[in-house]
Amino acid sequence: MDWRNVDTSNCSVGRTLDLIGDRWTLLLVRELLNDVRRFSDLRVHLDISAPVLSRRLKALGLAGLVVAVPYKEDGSRPRMEYELTETGRELQVVVLALMQFGDQHLADPKGPAVVLVDAASQQRVRLALVRPDGSVMPPDSLRWRKGAAFRELPH
Repeated sequence: MDWRNVDTSNCSVGRTLDLIGDRWTLLLVRELLNDVRRFSDLRVHLDISAPVLSRRLKALGLAGLVVAVPYKEDGSRPRMEYELTETGRELQVVVLALMQFGDQHLADPKGPAVVLVDAASQQRVRLALVRPDGSVMPPDSLRWRKGAAFRELPH
């Protein structure tokens, strides 16, 4: 398949980037994956303005990636905290792939600030491409092929 002839207007990568392709959205997903869920905590931890945070949370909610859950502390008015939906939690692999790339190519000279470990063994883990039989495969062994919605560019 010659990629130059593929109509990419129906591309899943492009549609996903339309939804999560800005810096704040992926950092917000990172925070939610790490159980930072209250608006005020998200604002402080991300050093983000309230209007930007509100817009990102609303967009993620409309997309079905985040839900607002009410909570109330004694003596305070009811407020919302935010949780990733099951679909939103699937973005973990995207965030971790970015982290792994950053750890390998952009980390502080002392090394990364945090590392990903297996909870049971405490050994570092990495993301990898895995065949159906469980064997790890090198990225250069991948091939693109036509999917159900494939369209070729008009000549």
